[in-house]
Amino acid sequence: MKATVEQPAQMDLQQLEDTPVFHDPDLTRQNEEDALPTLEKMTLHEHHTDVAKEMVKESDIIHDCWQLWIGNHIAPNRKALIRQVMKDPVSARDKAGYIYGFLLEEGPRVSQAEHAYFKIGRAENPQRRMYQLTRACNFIPKVVEVIPKFSEKTSAQDREWIIPANGDVDTDDKDDDSSNAIETKCPMSHRVERLIHLELASQYQRAGFKCDACGSTHREWFRVDRRRHPNGEPMTDQELWDSDIRPIVLKWIQFGVVATALRS
Repeated sequence: MKATVEQPAQMDLQQLEDTPVFHDPDLTRQNEEDALPTLEKMTLHEHHTDVAKEMVKESDIIHDCWQLWIGNHIAPNRKALIRQVMKDPVSARDKAGYIYGFLLEEGPRVSQAEHAYFKIGRAENPQRRMYQLTRACNFIPKVVEVIPKFSEKTSAQDREWIIPANGDVDTDDKDDDSSNAIETKCPMSHRVERLIHLELASQYQRAGFKCDACGSTHREWFRVDRRRHPNGEPMTDQELWDSDIRPIVLKWIQFGVVATALRS
């Protein structure tokens, strides 16, 4: 969006010099002294106006609203893809849900000293999703955070309902449409998850774990380098989540809220 700068009417410098500054003979000496710099001020204003015009010409685009969501750290081709996902029309797939963060403490190719591994996903019911991973993949994920906050209380009866008796569970989030809680959810959670993954993939490597138990490749895991504090101590998984991952998650959740409000 190009900015249009409306220039104020300007007088020709010769006209300005020919214009009598003092036209009232009754002006006091104080008023005369106050009026003397008028020509100088107006000439200075004209100079600043020319500078402002040049600045507008150089910057060309004063404000690009996409920059509110898409930072310069993202590659141009990735930016275009993110824009397209943002602009896609709302569909029946844009359901509300929860955005969760899981932490991998033990598993294939895990080096706790050098990296932390995070899985970002969406679910209608985070508890059900956690039990799916536990049953299907033979490991218990550590929940870093669920946004919005989800009740962690689960009775034995709820657990039997969450995991069918025959053990048939889906191993991704696409068909996870059940919920045992009535709470505020993240709007457009599928799209929000997609946008989170796109931005994270521009900064971090996908772990791409090949799961021996379920046979799937879990591409939702991201490997984050374990940075160190100034004193040399390595950052904890929680610190890496708070500083690196969580701001991106919250930003795209905010986008889902804004987009839903504007289109309702």
